Amino acid sequence: QGERIPFSYLLQRHFVGDTVPIGILRNEKSETLNLKLSKADPLVPVEPRYGPEYLIVAGLVFLPLTEPFLLCEYGDNFESEAPIRLCSLWSHGQRKSADDEVVILHQVLASELTVGYHDIKCLQLAKLNGVQVKNLRQLADEVARIELEASDESMMTFELVNGDVVVIPVKQAMQANEEIMKRNKIARRMNLRE
Repeated sequence: QGERIPFSYLLQRHFVGDTVPIGILRNEKSETLNLKLSKADPLVPVEPRYGPEYLIVAGLVFLPLTEPFLLCEYGDNFESEAPIRLCSLWSHGQRKSADDEVVILHQVLASELTVGYHDIKCLQLAKLNGVQVKNLRQLADEVARIELEASDESMMTFELVNGDVVVIPVKQAMQANEEIMKRNKIARRMNLRE
């Protein structure tokens, strides 16, 4: 009847796995393409396939952002209670590759190395020593590499997306890890999927 309907409606009438013919205009010629519908893999998982993951570096607690975390941290109304940036990543985040995930600095455990950083909470980690962080496993591998190659003057510089920077001396961090975990009754420094 000549009325326009939203494009999304045309796709939402179908199921994942269906093939839908799509008419397009390319180089002034009309073509029909077949589009196979697939389930979107959200950047922030609704139901993670693994148990809770974390990494502790000198009292800095890193973990991947997941919907169960948002529910636990901010409650059933996390969409209005959690920081806007985290909610935006949850609702609109897109994976660029299969192993992408949002790594956040969840909290800072008290230690002499983290004095002044205790107000930092639930912020997305962007880089470690200038290297873009793609996921928690890659962060753990990068920390291990830095610790292995560390000199007495080596630093770990964690850049957060809001512009905050956390700088920790590597050798002191390595020495402090065990005491920080013991004081906080944490059995393992990390829990990562295999």
